[in-house]
Amino acid sequence: MNPPQGKPFAMHARAVSADFFSMFQAPFRSGNPWSSSDEEHRARVVVLGADLAQRLFPEGNAVGSELNLNERNYRIVGVLGPWNPSPRFYDMTRGGYEEPEQLFIPFATAIDRQIAADGMFYCNSPAPQTWSATLNSECTWVTLWVELPTPAAARDYRRFLYDFADEQRRLGRFDWPPVVQLPDVTTWLVRQHAISDEARVSALVACGFLLVCLINVIALMLAKFTARSSELGVRRALGAAKSDIFLQCLVETGVVGAVGGLLGLALTALGLAADRAYVAGDLGRLAHLDEGAVVLTLSLAVAVTVLSGLYPTWRASGVQPALQLKAQ
Repeated sequence: MNPPQGKPFAMHARAVSADFFSMFQAPFRSGNPWSSSDEEHRARVVVLGADLAQRLFPEGNAVGSELNLNERNYRIVGVLGPWNPSPRFYDMTRGGYEEPEQLFIPFATAIDRQIAADGMFYCNSPAPQTWSATLNSECTWVTLWVELPTPAAARDYRRFLYDFADEQRRLGRFDWPPVVQLPDVTTWLVRQHAISDEARVSALVACGFLLVCLINVIALMLAKFTARSSELGVRRALGAAKSDIFLQCLVETGVVGAVGGLLGLALTALGLAADRAYVAGDLGRLAHLDEGAVVLTLSLAVAVTVLSGLYPTWRASGVQPALQLKAQ
C-alpha cells in the first residue's frame, strides 16, 4: 500500500461481498459499502477501517480519495467506525482474537486482480500452480456465510446444499456421501474452540471460590449480628420495627459486598497487568477491564453478598428486646 505521504507498507486485506458489512453489523463512520454494480464490473473500490483511515487521512474525510494498492489506484467509498468483534467469529483461522482487518475490497475485484489468498487453503490433491488452476480446483479457500431469517429457511437451505452435493457425487465430482453442515454462530465457535479448555476450568474454579466465599460471608454475618444482639434489642425496645432492623442489616451487608467488589477489582487489575506483561500478542491485548466488566463485577458482588446475608439479617431482625434488656 502506498499512503498519500511516506513509505509503502504491507497490510492484510479481506475480500468480501458488500453484504458482509450489514450481516456482521460493521458500522460506517462515513460513506457506504460498494454497490452491486461495483461488484459486477470489478471496480477498484475499497472500504477502510477506522484506524487505517485515521493513519492515512488524519486531517480529513477519506471517502472519495484514492489509495495505491499493488501499483493500482483504488477509490475509497466508505470508512468504518470502531468495530472489533471478539472473537472474530467470521474467520477463526488465525486464532479469532486478532484485530479485524483495516482494508476491505470486493471479492470479485480480488479474483479479477489475482490477489493471492493468505489464510486457509486446503487441497485433497497437489496444490495448483496457476491462478486459473486454483479457481477450477477442488481446494477449499473461500468461506461462505449465509444469513437466514427463519428456522424453516435454514432447513430449506440445508436441503438445497445436500441435494446439490448429492448431484455432484452422482456426476462423478467426488465419491463420498454428501456431508452437509450448517452451524449457527454459537455452534461454530464451539467447534472452533473459541474458548479454550483452560479458560473453562478457570471459570469453574472461580465459581467454586465464589461459593466458598459466600459460605464464609454467611457465617461471618451470623457471628457479627449475634454479637450485636444487645444493641439490636435496645433499638427494638426504643421503638424500631423488625423491618427497620432488617433494612439496617441488609444495607450493612450491601456495603460489605461493595467494598469486597472494589477490593476484588483492584486485585484483578493487578493480575491483568501481570498477564499483559507476561503474555504477548492478542491474548495480552484481551487482558483488560472495560466499563461493562467493572459494573458487572460490582453488581454481582453486591447482589450475591446481599442474597447470602438474607438469612443472617432475618435472624437479626427477630431479636427479642425483652430478653436482651433482661440480660443487661
